[in-house]
Amino acid sequence: MQDNDTRFTYLVADERDRQWGLCVNTVGYETLSPYMKYPHPGHPEGYAFDINKGRVIGEYQLKYIVSGTGILKTASHSEIKLRGGDLFLIMPGEWHTYWPVEHTGWESYWIGFEGDIINHWITNDFLSSDNPVAHVGYKDQVNALFQHALDIAFAEERGHQQMLGGIAEMLCSEFYYSQQSSQNKLFENKDYSVNIVSEGRRLIRNRLEEDISIQEIAQELRVSYSSFRKYFKRHTGYSPSYYQQFLRLQMAKELLQNTNASVADVAYRFQFVSPDYFSYRFKEVLGVSPSTFKRKRNV
Repeated sequence: MQDNDTRFTYLVADERDRQWGLCVNTVGYETLSPYMKYPHPGHPEGYAFDINKGRVIGEYQLKYIVSGTGILKTASHSEIKLRGGDLFLIMPGEWHTYWPVEHTGWESYWIGFEGDIINHWITNDFLSSDNPVAHVGYKDQVNALFQHALDIAFAEERGHQQMLGGIAEMLCSEFYYSQQSSQNKLFENKDYSVNIVSEGRRLIRNRLEEDISIQEIAQELRVSYSSFRKYFKRHTGYSPSYYQQFLRLQMAKELLQNTNASVADVAYRFQFVSPDYFSYRFKEVLGVSPSTFKRKRNV
């Protein structure tokens, strides 16, 4: 870990920037050597706080602990231990406090942001204060995203808010992905179940035009249908039957767009029981009927 160092900047977003859906208010980096007071004098004034009293901020903030250890407390959690590789999310309006453990110090990045996109994710429970920490580990790409954000923020050229918003979105995606991956690691017989799901996905993809059910796929894998469905849902977030039908619809869309095949021909080719049922599922999933989609393609 380097000697004590803090680099940060505040950013301005105008109305046009806010229409992008995600704007960034601050980006920063700090290292704190062991046994140094926290927050130290170089900490941003607009975010300064007494670790015993905590604080409330008016934005979302992601903080990445590159190395060292620490403690996070929020209104929802009495104490969470932090370690190198942790990415944690602070919600606007939520009381919180955090600090590095004295004998380790820490190296960290942060980015503060707001906008309709993140509000939408919160409303739809992709992110929440119930689970504010994701262990992403030390990743060069995460480190590079924060460093790139710092470079862009300090340059502050035209379009910087849109680039920074994209970086914030990538970091939120990394946060969410890591949390979902950690759920996969709770599998019993993890290696076995992951192999079953991987082989099942391969079989489904390779046999989209065959009249084969998920139950028959499970039989080929020598696993019960209920176990296969459970493994698949936990690993991917959706059922194998949904996966099969969605891929069939995507392939059907390609045929309707790029060939002269009729709706009925495509429906039967991908094992739908009738053109009417195919049309119903196509519109339900893709938002437009196959006949309308085909007409637009021919215009």
